[in-house]
Amino acid sequence: RIGEIPTFISNFCLGLSLRKSALQFVHIIASPDRFKKNLYPISSLSPHASCSRNVATLQPERPLVLSKSSITFPLCHAMNNLSQNVELEWRRANIPASYLSSCGGPPIMACIAPHRCRSIAVASPLGLCVLDAWRGNNKWKRFDKAEENQFRVLAMEWWEDSNDEEDFLIAIIELVATSHRFLAGWARRRLDLSHQLLEHIDDYALSTSIWGIPLPSTFYPNSISILTSSPIEKLQNNNNRNEKDQSESRKAVVLVTDTGNTLEPSLLIFQLQTQSLIGKSEDRERDARTMVIKCSLALHGGLSSDQENIFLANAFFRFNLLDTHQSPKTLSVNESD
Repeated sequence: RIGEIPTFISNFCLGLSLRKSALQFVHIIASPDRFKKNLYPISSLSPHASCSRNVATLQPERPLVLSKSSITFPLCHAMNNLSQNVELEWRRANIPASYLSSCGGPPIMACIAPHRCRSIAVASPLGLCVLDAWRGNNKWKRFDKAEENQFRVLAMEWWEDSNDEEDFLIAIIELVATSHRFLAGWARRRLDLSHQLLEHIDDYALSTSIWGIPLPSTFYPNSISILTSSPIEKLQNNNNRNEKDQSESRKAVVLVTDTGNTLEPSLLIFQLQTQSLIGKSEDRERDARTMVIKCSLALHGGLSSDQENIFLANAFFRFNLLDTHQSPKTLSVNESD
């Protein structure tokens, strides 16, 4: 200060942009010889990856900053080959304007592959789009416009690979026209209906669909969580396998919950296992996929009415969905007071 007159002013406030008709953060810096105004869009730190119907659900922390037109995410670089240290860099990518304009406006949810952070999914009121950030490429993948306007995302999570292989997006979707809900899966590099990867192996799903595994009509999921086998479990499973294609498969357990129904909250648990289609003898001329994810319903049941949150803490991965001679087992649970 010079006397009582401040020589520098910094003020942070909310302001309304008349041109964009939206609230923004405004940072004003003023000095006797300089005046500067910076505008920042209002963003959400660690956004939800589910539509919870105003129900308080347990959500993992996500290293994401989601605004109405962009996503900010971490990018990790290895310092050198001899050290496990990494360098963290934050990057910002604009969500395709054509997707936002055709799918109902600003995004409402987002998720990121939690360890390598190379796969990001963003969903507006309709459809979804995926950012492939592997090695800084930052390439967006979208459905065809006619496809993405047919469904909305209720919940989604990434099934991440620990190596340099593909990440899979596992999502609960709802068709706009019929309100039918499905468990679906796509690879981050192939986003269209012809590359939906989930296939059921049991009688739970009575009909097949290009959208994925049908869910019960009375089941309205508001969260999804995924638990994958650890490297030690993979090694143990590989030692117990006799078939070559089994040793290359990946396994996961998926929990889907409906805690929005306070009278009868319920859950579904699915077992997933990948299977390569390369070199298979069966007729695949009309199938554009090189891999499928076999899916089996492992458990279904109800929860007590005061159960608000549920999550996977551990799972048993010594199942084999590729063995056609092994009958899958479905368990049921019904907790009560």
